Amino acid sequence: YACVTFTTLNCVEILIKKQYGEERNYSERFLAAISGTKEGGNTPNTVAEFLRKVGVVNEDLWPFSSEINSFEKYYSPVPPKLYELAKEFNAEWEFKHEIVPSDNEAIQKALKCSPLGISVTAWNLRDGKYFQTGADNHFTTLVYTRPNDFKRVFDSYADGEGDPFLKDYEWNTTHSVIKRFYVKKKKTIEPVDEWREAGF
Repeated sequence: YACVTFTTLNCVEILIKKQYGEERNYSERFLAAISGTKEGGNTPNTVAEFLRKVGVVNEDLWPFSSEINSFEKYYSPVPPKLYELAKEFNAEWEFKHEIVPSDNEAIQKALKCSPLGISVTAWNLRDGKYFQTGADNHFTTLVYTRPNDFKRVFDSYADGEGDPFLKDYEWNTTHSVIKRFYVKKKKTIEPVDEWREAGF
């Protein structure tokens, strides 16, 4: 149920890599938990606001591994000390987000500045493209468009049986939510090693 968190952090990590050449891997599990994600998911605005106000920790501090194999384990209580460490994100980065109108001209313009979080119906395929069948029920990362043909998304899910991470969505689709993101470096933050030594 954490697709909104995966998409938001995908966009942030892509922006940091593109603008500053820095590899970052933030903890989706942390942000999904602190933003109140439950069965049924969360809203893009809620997750983005928790990231903006609370921050996020690195993946190695609150990881998602093969041992975490249930909803209860994934959303287990976050150690209070990690909330303090999450503030380092806000000390290092200025983060903003905004809504993009759901028309293809606005989408293409916004995509020049940021990968976009975009809502879709997951996942129905015809003629090599995914298409909308009802209300949007998934949030994913728009990375490329071919005008009048498709919108290409980088998804947080692939099943290895023909369902890829990169998926092409039909061009003439209305999306209920589209988000653009902004990240600007404030200063460099040195990791706090004692947190890692304490096992967080």
